[in-house]
Amino acid sequence: MTTFTTEDRIMAQVITPVDELQHNLKFSPKLQIVVRLKTNYGSQVIYPSCDRAKGFAKLLNQETLTPQNIRVIKELGYEVVVKPSEPRKL
Repeated sequence: MTTFTTEDRIMAQVITPVDELQHNLKFSPKLQIVVRLKTNYGSQVIYPSCDRAKGFAKLLNQETLTPQNIRVIKELGYEVVVKPSEPRKL
């Protein structure tokens, strides 16, 4: 007969079963960031537009994201959505 300690009972409550984790992954909300493209002095720059994208830029201690940053963000499972640029009024 197996006896369980209090620590075993606590761990059983904290650890999520693998089946439940896989179920949650299938139905979890999409991971996506929204960016906008802008041309500065002939160079295209990627500006974060949503809070998650701004969080990545802040983590990297940058105001903009580079194509290499976007590649890594995509490798982490995020979808990168480009916000259409708004026309300037003259």
